[in-house]
Amino acid sequence: MADDRPLVGKVALVTGGDRGIGKAIALRLAKMGADIAITYRKRAEEAAEALREVEAEGVRAVSLQADLGVAEQAIEAVRAVRARLGPVSILVNNAGVGFASPFEEIELESWRRQIDVDLNGAYLVTRESLKDMLSAGWGRSYLRVKRGRPEGR
Repeated sequence: MADDRPLVGKVALVTGGDRGIGKAIALRLAKMGADIAITYRKRAEEAAEALREVEAEGVRAVSLQADLGVAEQAIEAVRAVRARLGPVSILVNNAGVGFASPFEEIELESWRRQIDVDLNGAYLVTRESLKDMLSAGWGRSYLRVKRGRPEGR
């Protein structure tokens, strides 16, 4: 009989895990036995609800407020997971910024914000988490790529 909780003893960090696909991923990993850390930027109530649902799976869980577009906060989020749950063994880079307008109408500041969160944030969180994975000789990292077209296209 296959083990239905193969991730017991692993710590999973899901960025943007407060709602939507990130929350679903966090719940699935919890059902598989992983302890879960989720990050959120603004939605504290949704993050608290996601945390309750994850904890109901019988795993340890934390939620961390962090703006992953700010380098120091991205790095500190991983360090906080490490301090509270242990080394990160699974990373899901789910946090991201999307545009609600056609490309030609996107302002430079909005473009920079997306680069800071989607690329720089993912890079920094991955780089900091990779230390744990290399030290343990085991780890998994995923980047969720958002697809679709801006509204009105």
